[in-house]
Amino acid sequence: MLKRYYAAVSGADDGGTPNTYFLAYTGRTFSPTFIQETEQLTGVAGAVLTLQITALNLSTPPNPIGKLMINGTQMFLSQTFTVTLDGSGLGSFLFRIEGAAVTSPPSFVGGTVTIIGMNLGFPSAPISVSLSKNF
Repeated sequence: MLKRYYAAVSGADDGGTPNTYFLAYTGRTFSPTFIQETEQLTGVAGAVLTLQITALNLSTPPNPIGKLMINGTQMFLSQTFTVTLDGSGLGSFLFRIEGAAVTSPPSFVGGTVTIIGMNLGFPSAPISVSLSKNF
């Protein structure tokens, strides 16, 4: 059964211990055209987490200059993807924001990823992570 959550909660809805959340990121790298980091997650070993792009700002139309990438694939607002936690209860994905090196006027590109469901365990804050860059 897939359990769905849309807001940060401080405890499980059926009395269990909260245990699925984002850890600190690792491997942040950046240049004039991108910023990326590996997002770390923890929870119940073997759990399949469903994550969604819940915020996305690609600069001001009509000329959006940015892209949000998850594990090398361009993603759009409301799209979902899954992360399976390993036998130690750990999982990760590569979160990348791309944009033009020089824009006039400067542009902001950013996005947020939120855990919206899991087949095992319960959520605990933080259930969202954001990444952004000014270009």
